[in-house]
Amino acid sequence: MKQDMDSLKDILNQPNVIEDFNKRMLQSNYIDMIGEENVNKWSFDSVSFYANGKHELDGIDFNEYNISHFEDLPEEPRFIEKSYGKRTWKQYEISRICGTVLDRKDNNHLVDILTPDNEVVTLNIPQGQYGYYKQTIVIDDEKDENWLKRGNLLLVSGYRRGEAFFVKKYKNSIFQHSIVLVEKVNEDKTLNLKLERLSEEND
Repeated sequence: MKQDMDSLKDILNQPNVIEDFNKRMLQSNYIDMIGEENVNKWSFDSVSFYANGKHELDGIDFNEYNISHFEDLPEEPRFIEKSYGKRTWKQYEISRICGTVLDRKDNNHLVDILTPDNEVVTLNIPQGQYGYYKQTIVIDDEKDENWLKRGNLLLVSGYRRGEAFFVKKYKNSIFQHSIVLVEKVNEDKTLNLKLERLSEEND
């Protein structure tokens, strides 16, 4: 047994083994420090802007994800007429925009996002939804972090009024979730989306 341990020590003390171990430790610490090797995301998380001017959501297919450019939306909300039986009513025409969270104002339930078109848009979020998406949820060993924190990528449904975007959805809308978290932008520009917050019902 002692002979085997001595042989193992001799191997571990070889210069090439030590050098390889140190390199792997440095790489592991580097990934832990920056979170991931996405230069754009690392840049934004560090200094709150994209140093190379390239948004993380640049190049995604807006049509595939039913996303609109904020500047293309009417400055005053439009309404569509709905009917069921003899009853008719109007509801807001809902659109979806996307962007990176810049900042939030908890007292006013406002979140500023930076769109891929380099516009800063203020999201006006209903109080209940704001609290729901802002909270950190922990169930057993799983943790669902605050979705409204700086650096997160979001798809948001609602309507434009002036320079603000009012977050809203309807049960019969094509957008079943008012806020969707973009977990990852893949190399082919497809998105990994998180539609639901962590809950015991999803287990």
